[in-house]
Amino acid sequence: MKLPSLLLLLALLSGYVGTAPLVAAPAAGAASATHSVTADLIAQPDAAAALVWLQESFPPGSDLTLDLDFLAAANDTFDDPEDRSLRLYVYEAGSSTLDGHPSWIAWVGVDDEFIVLLIGSSPAGR
Repeated sequence: MKLPSLLLLLALLSGYVGTAPLVAAPAAGAASATHSVTADLIAQPDAAAALVWLQESFPPGSDLTLDLDFLAAANDTFDDPEDRSLRLYVYEAGSSTLDGHPSWIAWVGVDDEFIVLLIGSSPAGR
């Protein structure tokens, strides 16, 4: 009677191990897609191009519940001091000025339901 139990245990374990790569594969693909979206934004040459990219990719009214990894990749986040229901996610350019600061910053403002309410960008002047 112990032999069938052992065979059942081995069958269950082999089935579990066999499905583990199938479960992990979509997560790796999602991370690559998110990295690509963030990389596309930070690769923009200037603040105007970053704003155009945001307008095309995440215009106001967009639902970011499926893009939470993009929000998590922000360089900084904070609550808007004028509107506490608005959370700002700040992204820095991949390029730097001569003094080492990012050449521009861009931001996405979302509400509590991750709906985009505000987008913007500016040259980084410090």
